Amino acid sequence: WDLLSEEDLESIVYPLKFNGRAKITDAVYDLDIFRLYVNERTRRIIEEYNLTEHQYVKATFKTKTNDLLPYYYLHIPLPGVEKYIDYKNSTFYIKGPLGILGDIDINSKEEFEAKEKEEQKKSRLIFIKIRDIAFTKDFNPTIDILRLLFIDATYKNLVSERLKNRLEQENVTGIVFKEYPYKISISE
Repeated sequence: WDLLSEEDLESIVYPLKFNGRAKITDAVYDLDIFRLYVNERTRRIIEEYNLTEHQYVKATFKTKTNDLLPYYYLHIPLPGVEKYIDYKNSTFYIKGPLGILGDIDINSKEEFEAKEKEEQKKSRLIFIKIRDIAFTKDFNPTIDILRLLFIDATYKNLVSERLKNRLEQENVTGIVFKEYPYKISISE
């Protein structure tokens, strides 16, 4: 979850395969492990924007014709921006394997961790997630890609409107944007 050392960056190369019907795109999102892979063109575009602490890890995709295509895994360490969550003014809920079980009040990171541990004693398939996100006044609102550990998997990476527009303008393929349906704010 942390930043990788220079030695780790040099030694890690992810050999990945496109399945037989997969289309070659500028970005590939692995839903199983929530990893975003981008090609060099997309990487250059993203680098023009304000990201939280991050690294690019070399990855290679193999096509069905055994061609090797260079990609990069965009590694954003977790926890990252969680330290800027205003827990008292955010809304949390409990999620089980069959859906939302109910809302839960959380006032601090420590309380979040204790309550999630308590819920997971009942079942390892129960998690606490965030809905309405309130950041503290120390949060930098110009960050263009956020990754939150305890957000629903559908929205693992939050992208600013300006970066979204640029990626669409440049016709970057392989990325589907969904509007985050809940409130994001910065506390006073």
